[in-house]
Formats: sequence, C-alpha cells, structure tokens
Amino acid sequence: MQNATKLLSTDRPIAYFCAEYGITDRLPIYSGGLGILAGDIVQEAANLQLPFVAVGLFYKQGYFHQRSNEDGQQEYTQTIIPAEAGLTLLQEDGDTLLIEVPIHERTVYAQVWRFPLGSNSLYLLDTDHWKNTAADRAITDQLYSGGQEKRIMQELVLGVGGLRLTERLKLNPCLYHMNEGHSAFLALELIAKYLDRSGSNFDEAVKRAKQQLVFTNHTLVPAGNDAFPNELISRHLGSYSFSSKLTIERVLALGATETAGHFSMVMLAMRMASVSNAVSKVHAKKAA
Repeated sequence: MQNATKLLSTDRPIAYFCAEYGITDRLPIYSGGLGILAGDIVQEAANLQLPFVAVGLFYKQGYFHQRSNEDGQQEYTQTIIPAEAGLTLLQEDGDTLLIEVPIHERTVYAQVWRFPLGSNSLYLLDTDHWKNTAADRAITDQLYSGGQEKRIMQELVLGVGGLRLTERLKLNPCLYHMNEGHSAFLALELIAKYLDRSGSNFDEAVKRAKQQLVFTNHTLVPAGNDAFPNELISRHLGSYSFSSKLTIERVLALGATETAGHFSMVMLAMRMASVSNAVSKVHAKKAA
C-alpha cells in the first residue's frame, strides 16, 4: 500500500467504516469504547480538515438505556428523531436516495442520512423505508440487537451498502479503513468491483482490493469478534456471491477459521487488509 498521506487529496478521501459512532449525545448510536474512539477519530479528522468520510448505520432506537426502580434495573429504548439529532436525508433528483443491498435472494433498500462534521460527513444507512418488508425495515432499528441473522444483515448493509454509497456519491476513496470486523463485507464488494469493471481474475482483484484496505481490531474477546456458521453466510450471501462472480466457496475461504464450518469477520478483514493494527502493544502481541 502506498503512503496514505501521499494519496490524500480533496477528491480522494479516506473512507472510514464502523458499526457505531459516539459523536454527540443527540445521536446515541454507540455502546462503548469502539464508538467513542470512532467518534474521536472522525471529529479529529474534521478538525484537521483532512479529506475524510465516515460510513455507519442509523439505528433509530439507538442502543439500550438503563434505569433502576423498586423492581431493579431495567432496559429501555428511545426513538431518535433525525432532525433533532442534526441529520438530513440525502436526496437524488427530488427523491430519497436509495442504496440497493443484496441479501439472500432479495434486494433491501437503504436510505442515507448525513451528519455534518465541518467540511466532512458521516453517512448513516437506514433500512426503515417503505419499499422494504416490515422485517427488513427493522434490520437497522437498534445497535447490537437480535441474533446472528440480523447481525449478518446489518453488516451487509454496512459493508456492501456502504461501499456502494461511496460509489454512488462518486467519492473515489484512496483508502478504506475497516474499524473492527463488522464492516469487513466491504472487502468482498471491493473485490467484486474489480472483477466486474477491470476484467481482473480473482487473484488480481483480491490484490487490487488489498492495496486499498486497512483494518483495526479492538478486542480479542469473542463477543466482539463476529463469527457465523457457514450455512448462515451461504444463505445470506449465496446469491450475491454468484452474481458478483466471487463464488460462495471463495467467500467462505476468506473468512475461514481454525474451527471447521465457521466464518470470521475479523479473519476476513485481516486477510484482506494490507495493514492490520491493534489498539495497544499488548493487544497486538496477544493477537499475533
């Protein structure tokens, strides 16, 4: 990978992908350290006027809140009002801009909200749109809610949908930063892009994609590193892998773990990144 500072220009920003952002209390789409650090990074990039775009998901129910009463500790959610949170809905030719995301054998539509960060932007994809089924409208309703199937769908919207958004907006990023494994599906979409547009073979497309990808891992705790049974990946990405010429066998191989039959988002990210880093020297030593 070339030195990113040499590639940076106003028309070739860094694209930063993360599942959560802690930027303001008005927009509680974060749960802890990952989101707070991501928020600090995108805000610092804005303060330094670096060409930088951030991509995430808009969870209208945010993350759960807690309160205590005579019955003990209870969890509850509060609906985020976009206008009150400083969000504006992206439009295209007078209509809501929609990003198409392939999931299983259907198309899920994601609208896009923008949160301004100086001259930079945080774009948040949201499936709560009338063109989707009730179940698909709920894909992005809450951070880290539901089971593994919902998590895969959220991560497809973030990774595949997020990269398609950068293409739709003609942002032409010089570099894609995967902040934790949740966004690693963007690596597959980047491979697919080179397979489709350049006529590259698979190995060449992987090599080209790697040159634009970096990865940061935040925790070694299993709960923070998504791993899914291969059958779930095959179900939700099967049609996509076929239409994009990736093949499901190649997809599964990129995320393979030492445990047979399981797919790791972190392993996918690490295999596809030209540079991987941790959040401390101790973390990096343990992860090696």
